[in-house]
Amino acid sequence: IDLNPRGTFSIAPGDSILVKLDFDVEKSIKLKGTGNGGYRFRPIIFVDIAIQGEDEDPEPGKLVRFQGEIKLIDLENNRLQLCSTQDFVTGAEVETPVCIDAALRDDTAIYNSVLQKLLKSELVLDEPARVHGLLNDATEDQTWWLDAVVIEVGAFEDFAERKGKVVETPLDNVGQFTLQTREADDGNGTFADVTLLEGAKIFGRDGSILTVSDLVLDINVTASGVLTLPVVPEVNEKLSSTLVIVEPEDLSTTFDGIITQVTSAARQLDIMVGDNERCAVANDETQFFHVTDDVFNELTFDQLMLKDSVEIYGEGFDDNLCLIATKIIVLGADDDEHDIKRKNKKSAYIPKGHLPPPGKCRLWFDDRPPGHQPPPGNCEELEIDIPENAILVKG
Repeated sequence: IDLNPRGTFSIAPGDSILVKLDFDVEKSIKLKGTGNGGYRFRPIIFVDIAIQGEDEDPEPGKLVRFQGEIKLIDLENNRLQLCSTQDFVTGAEVETPVCIDAALRDDTAIYNSVLQKLLKSELVLDEPARVHGLLNDATEDQTWWLDAVVIEVGAFEDFAERKGKVVETPLDNVGQFTLQTREADDGNGTFADVTLLEGAKIFGRDGSILTVSDLVLDINVTASGVLTLPVVPEVNEKLSSTLVIVEPEDLSTTFDGIITQVTSAARQLDIMVGDNERCAVANDETQFFHVTDDVFNELTFDQLMLKDSVEIYGEGFDDNLCLIATKIIVLGADDDEHDIKRKNKKSAYIPKGHLPPPGKCRLWFDDRPPGHQPPPGNCEELEIDIPENAILVKG
């Protein structure tokens, strides 16, 4: 068994350790005849080590939800306070109520459970409410607070959420679309027709402001609001939505495809995934492997080549929505010529003075010195035909 931890790790007093074994049955288990009637079993298991301190905090800036009772309304300072017996960070039940402040913005949308839009002045003390907002840094006394985006007022059970994939998009920017909330073996599953209420918000989970035009096919979203269940099973659920959150899973953190471009300066790969193009970036923590029936070798970024079949595993996205890769696996055996090129592939370090200017590109050949490289040119033209022993460098 090959166990591949992501580097070294250390544990401090009071920390807990989580060991995650990533066992990909389809791609990692290889059964190969030995020639004497037996079989060789060689699973490949990736090991992720997570160190969790006792006081791990949520990440500021993201869209989160807190539900409790309204215990303070300060309209002069556009502020309210909610308290709950559920800990904000861990979700565990606590004896002493946990309170959080919510800043009321000019565009904060407030709804009750009968779908009426409320004014700030109509908020009532001791009423249950759910606040969806952008998490801000804790204050000096460790109090978390939210920039309230949407407030749902009423019994918690009066509101619901539906998570799923967009299968019918809004027409003419009208806020109505359909989610597939669960896939069934027959391909049908469960569906919900979502209607955005007046003033409803659309956000990315990272806090980015979105619009109806961003609700495209196949993205994953969470819609919150008031649910109407169908009387007959064949009819879709109906959700009158106060808030739609586009989840980061709309760009899968695991995918496989063929490398179409390697940009060494940015350590970026362009990858054809089916009919779509995705990108991934590597950093100092990224691991690279070459896996075949007989071989399991570590690689470097500079040994990745055009036309490689790869699997990408990652966590999070950069500003260009490229997946930040944790593992890049080259699949399949090289032919002799390809194998020799990979083993002899040198680092594609490009001196600063030879990088193309902004908006331009240049082909960079790994077997030529800097002074003998082709000049920068038009990116679209150079992308048409990239030689196998070259990479396209973007300025």
